Amino acid sequence: VFLPILQKEETPTLPLAGNYDRGSREYAEFLDFVRENAVEVRRIGDGTETEAGLLSDAAETGEEDAGLLRADGVQTAVLYTLDEAAVRELGVPANGYYLMDWGVREILDILEEKGYSFLLKASQQNFKVIEEPYGVLKSDFTVRESYEVPGGAEFDLCFDYISGRVSDIYILPEADKSALHLSLTADLLDGLLTGLPEEIRKTAEDFSRGIAEYNKQSANGALVYYAWDFEEIRVRLFRAEEGTERAGFHISRREENAPPYNW
Repeated sequence: VFLPILQKEETPTLPLAGNYDRGSREYAEFLDFVRENAVEVRRIGDGTETEAGLLSDAAETGEEDAGLLRADGVQTAVLYTLDEAAVRELGVPANGYYLMDWGVREILDILEEKGYSFLLKASQQNFKVIEEPYGVLKSDFTVRESYEVPGGAEFDLCFDYISGRVSDIYILPEADKSALHLSLTADLLDGLLTGLPEEIRKTAEDFSRGIAEYNKQSANGALVYYAWDFEEIRVRLFRAEEGTERAGFHISRREENAPPYNW
């Protein structure tokens, strides 16, 4: 299990990577650091050259925002990929997602207290900074850990590398007909939230009915959105694989209860 650099209670006092006034010393130093330490640089987001080739030639010109302007004058964004050492040296959480109030260890402790065992299967890192036109900087320092739960379920935890706070939880059945993920999701919510209304204690049954209706409408070609709101978080159904009934749950912070912007 990945151990975050900082404890949960320390994170509110930290700035977020990229949240600097344009023209400020902090902004310039951050962008210089990202450009100097990027292991890959790509132009993205113009609709025609998404994930197009490396911009080493543009970077070598030394011109400000050289990578943001194509030869035909179209404004683009630039994606900088960083390695673990660079993110660790920056030492501040990313600004590209809304973090929930819980860290990785807290999520795992809740599941253990509820009687679940699990095995870490894989861990992936995705460290990037996007420089958008007009000076917007968006950072993403996500670590994604995948766990297997004996009995027919699996879950992924996505969290910020620096703070260890979780942004997204994905819970899935291992096969179409497994139901363990229903109780696992309900038990996790019970551990995360306090003072839930009595009717929410049957959350797993509600989830089961929702999945049945979700699969029925999806099979008819409808675009379906199912979600449940619990205090500060939202639980949304999503399809893990097209052509199957393997629907799972995505848990994240409710954006309407989050700050109006995060960059």
